[in-house]
Amino acid sequence: EKHFDLRSGEIDGEKTLTLLKNGTLRFPFAKRYNRSIIAEHRVQFDVSLNHSEDTLFLVDYLRHCKSIELLSPSQKEYQYCYVRYTSRKTLSNYISLERLSMTCMARQKIADCFYERHSRQNEDLFYHLAGYSYMCYIWSCFYQKKRSLLQEYGLACALMQSNDVDRIIQNAPDVIGVLPIHPRLKVAIISKQKRKIFLACVWEKLSGIIRR
Repeated sequence: EKHFDLRSGEIDGEKTLTLLKNGTLRFPFAKRYNRSIIAEHRVQFDVSLNHSEDTLFLVDYLRHCKSIELLSPSQKEYQYCYVRYTSRKTLSNYISLERLSMTCMARQKIADCFYERHSRQNEDLFYHLAGYSYMCYIWSCFYQKKRSLLQEYGLACALMQSNDVDRIIQNAPDVIGVLPIHPRLKVAIISKQKRKIFLACVWEKLSGIIRR
């Protein structure tokens, strides 16, 4: 199996990783590519994946590059127009369990580009990259439906006790913002105190009643 290794390439692996984490290199659009690199090294999208395959393509491409150039977004000739449709769902914002599994497979391959499998750094990067999709899955399964106070409390306690959620919060603390819950409940989940979680659930329910 091909092993992507940016660590031994001419591109600075740590700088590339920073650009990947902050979103600059997360997606293949709004970029220019050297076609000869794609042809010579047969860089292709992984057709076995239907989520995150674009990021994997970009990382695969980068490992064959000697350098990259970032252009300032203030240069108007390099700006682009992004059209977001709010009237329909896209594949990226609908997360099923199957799609979550595919996302995790792709994110693991990306993490392997930078660190040895099973190392702490590899796992930390995986949870950082996969955290957003994981939280979107929780939202699509539970938070799109109306919940009773006890259901809300039970789910919040389950999140608090989940090792995966714990690692995600450690490595990508902002992704918990995906969940449409009251800020007090987010703080309570992170604090891992059931009493605070219950009080936050009550507060959220009362706030919803007052708003109505």
